Amino acid sequence: MTYKTNTDRAVHALGNGRLLVYGVGADIINVYGPPYSSTSLLNGQWTFADGSSPIYSSQREKGTSVWRHSFLKNGGCAGTSEEFVATDVPAYLTKVDFQLDTNFNIKLPKEIILMDNQDSLMLVAPDTARIFIYPSGEKAYLTITCWGEGWKGIEEQPDSISLKFARGTSYMAIVGGSSYPDVVVNTGQAFQLSYAQHIQKVYDVDDGVVKRLVKTGSSKNGTLPRRENDSVQIHELCENIAFMIKAQQSEDGGIMAGHQYPLAYIRDQYGTCRGLVALGLFEEARRNLEFRFNKWKF
Repeated sequence: MTYKTNTDRAVHALGNGRLLVYGVGADIINVYGPPYSSTSLLNGQWTFADGSSPIYSSQREKGTSVWRHSFLKNGGCAGTSEEFVATDVPAYLTKVDFQLDTNFNIKLPKEIILMDNQDSLMLVAPDTARIFIYPSGEKAYLTITCWGEGWKGIEEQPDSISLKFARGTSYMAIVGGSSYPDVVVNTGQAFQLSYAQHIQKVYDVDDGVVKRLVKTGSSKNGTLPRRENDSVQIHELCENIAFMIKAQQSEDGGIMAGHQYPLAYIRDQYGTCRGLVALGLFEEARRNLEFRFNKWKF
């Protein structure tokens, strides 16, 4: 796969059924979960210390859900990052390697409560916060922890936070929880493994997904070629769709309508369920149908 400059601000998704992150390049536009239908607590953009924004050149690593980004400035590369959501804890992890001082700037809506120390912070949404246009009725929690040779610290503003990084390699983990005890436990579990161990588990799980994709492409009228004769672009397209849908499928089987709509609509899930069947991801399709059947029974 090749890097593509993200001039059209295309959105990608990273998720494991418990935590879902939508990004544009290395920027984060929404974080949901757990559960998926919850208040988004985080919107964050990377900027250089002089206030300018990077241009992103991005790619999904072939055969995996891991995304990699180059931070471009004045025609050169000023940094790189890779990002993924862990396999079995609601945790997003990213590794950054910068040549210039760089900040991750988080917008703070008025209703968000902030608690922080030198290397980590917690964001708390009250039960009056919204899920799309609907009151959530429950609080939501996120912890953000940074470390590494380039990590400098946290700078607070009245309506935002800047996480400051210098030259070198650093890391950031974002962990979700549906209650204070849950987010504390989840954060502790996330740090039981190293970054390298987490990404290796992602590679192992994603390899199983790719192996389950259908081996042939055929249609009733015979217009689709067999998979072994397909182009590289079709292989890449099938992987893109598979990982995009899987990221947005909650642990209960429901599939998100999109980055602005953290809800599971019948209309939208009809198409994605058919897509899962066509891709050969039959277990994910079964879980989606089970989700809708359970809602009907309720």
